[in-house]
Amino acid sequence: MIRTSALFLMLSIGMTAPAFAEDNYTYLSGRLVPGLSNADENEIAVKPSLAVALTDDEIETTIAAEIALGRTFHLGSYKFSAELQYRYRHHLDLEVQNRPANVIYDTSILSNHTVMANLDYYIPFTDTIDIRIGGGLGFNVAVTEADRRDIGDTFRDEQESSNTDLAFQFNVGLDIPIGTNWDAEVMYRFTNLGEAEVTGFTDGTSLSYGEIYSHEFIFGAKYRF
Repeated sequence: MIRTSALFLMLSIGMTAPAFAEDNYTYLSGRLVPGLSNADENEIAVKPSLAVALTDDEIETTIAAEIALGRTFHLGSYKFSAELQYRYRHHLDLEVQNRPANVIYDTSILSNHTVMANLDYYIPFTDTIDIRIGGGLGFNVAVTEADRRDIGDTFRDEQESSNTDLAFQFNVGLDIPIGTNWDAEVMYRFTNLGEAEVTGFTDGTSLSYGEIYSHEFIFGAKYRF
């Protein structure tokens, strides 16, 4: 009787384990990332500092593309995923003005290279659709070009610099199955890209942006291996 019960238990474990393992998978995601970006006006500065604070009045529309390699796993009955993500944003304009000081800085953050390590938690929404909540921590490399000019003057002092800073993000969205091995991803994400700066202007000043952030809307496809 004891041997029969033990055999039945072993068979039960053997039958259920593969089904649980199938829910753990490696995936590759490609994502299109349109969004709205801006910089914190309280952290835009020119050094040596100008007498009047700078202003940046426009929220910019931006677009980026990213790729992510990840793995889902379980802790007890809870489902998570860990992934490594790379994002490339080609162009982001930020215009900074100080009209009382008679100066304008036109800035193009020509490219953002962002690498993130992300951790997401999955909440069942329907039998097939999961809500995905998480965030990530990493770094951003901003390659920034700016020109400085006095208002009414045609001369533009153009400079380009790059710097690397800490970046982080938070996201919420849905994973929707669309095929045997494919999921659609629809997410909202807040990203803080850290700082960017431009140095070397002929008047001896440098321009720095702190807390560049984006509100992003992500549309992606995920292939499950």
